[in-house]
Amino acid sequence: MEKSQLEQQHKAQLQELKQLRKKYAIARKIVTAEGFYQTWFNSLRKFESGAAAFEALNQLHYNTVLPPRYKYSSYVTFLNVIKRRNSKK
Repeated sequence: MEKSQLEQQHKAQLQELKQLRKKYAIARKIVTAEGFYQTWFNSLRKFESGAAAFEALNQLHYNTVLPPRYKYSSYVTFLNVIKRRNSKK
């Protein structure tokens, strides 16, 4: 392999590592109910709807925890948790 090919491969690997670190930093936060809510709330402007933001986070949770499982069974369940959380305050 040429030096330039190795440098390009190294740059690509560094970029992938950077993206994985960001993904797993979010994953560590969303394992708690409070962290999931905060991340969902902060990501609302990036998605078309609250449901779309929820689906993305719930899928990320599924893809990063062992054994794989969703944090919430549905968007409605998540909204009910938020409702209960807010009524306690």
